[in-house]
Amino acid sequence: MGGAGSTSFKPVAPLIRRLKFERRNGDQYFYNGEARDFRDFVNLTEIHAVCGEGLRGWHGVSEDHSWPRGKEKVFMIVPDDGRMMRSIELDKMFDNALKEEYRRTDERNGSHGRSMDLNTRAVSSELIGT
Repeated sequence: MGGAGSTSFKPVAPLIRRLKFERRNGDQYFYNGEARDFRDFVNLTEIHAVCGEGLRGWHGVSEDHSWPRGKEKVFMIVPDDGRMMRSIELDKMFDNALKEEYRRTDERNGSHGRSMDLNTRAVSSELIGT
């Protein structure tokens, strides 16, 4: 997609089978606008997102956006070295890191059984530094 907005592709969106773009998930124009346009790409077999701000900024993206053909077909790419991972694997990785951070914090503070909601974006963002 390059720098062109997703609306530029609306007339041909049903013809596109693979889509690759670079965006910052934290960018409000992308998050609240362009990401909604993905539902027009009804025949996508794969989506490749080059993560402009790194992988941490894309934690939770598989649940945050509506992906045609399912979140299993969404791949995240690190721009620096080209490493790639499925969005659902990315979410699991950061969810596990958050659980471990909670566990360590509880051990340090002597508290046990803290309830946590990994879907709370504010807590997630604060702990992983995004």
